[in-house]
Amino acid sequence: MRIAETEQGPAQIAAAGVLVRRPGKGAEQAASVLARAVETGSTRERVFAIRAALLDLAMVRAAVVKAQDDTDQDVALAALERSLELYPASGDGAKPKERAEVVRKLLVMANSTGVRSLLARGALARAGAREVLPLVKGDAKSDNEQARKAAGSSLIVLGEYGRAALLAADQDVRVRTGVACALLRSAK
Repeated sequence: MRIAETEQGPAQIAAAGVLVRRPGKGAEQAASVLARAVETGSTRERVFAIRAALLDLAMVRAAVVKAQDDTDQDVALAALERSLELYPASGDGAKPKERAEVVRKLLVMANSTGVRSLLARGALARAGAREVLPLVKGDAKSDNEQARKAAGSSLIVLGEYGRAALLAADQDVRVRTGVACALLRSAK
């Protein structure tokens, strides 16, 4: 609790992330620390706070939802990815309208270029959003080995094992290894 009260930055966020998950004294203060960290600080600290956030808590959830439209694209991407947890595609608590909006925003990012687009594609794939499949299939044919490696992982989580198998035999050892590891992780 002392760290959450006296420290700043990543140490404070990490401590708050632990305390918020434990009932009792300090949990409410820890939630406040996380919510504030999502809204302020460096990009790195804000993304860390979003990833450490417990979305069951109203103030933290509100901060993450607000961050979906942040001008810092890295913060917005992290918030959108976590927001997919708030809006399941089916089952209890399904919120198709909200989920569709989050998927739409992520698809805009996924259609851009660069590392952020690969991260957005991965987030969509992990959430089971099949709308990303055409982009991922394009990445599987890319000259960029990072794009092919990310495509392989995305294809696996989307259940496209046949397409991913082609990347498991890629000419680049990093692609082969990454795809093979993703395949092994999926076997759990």
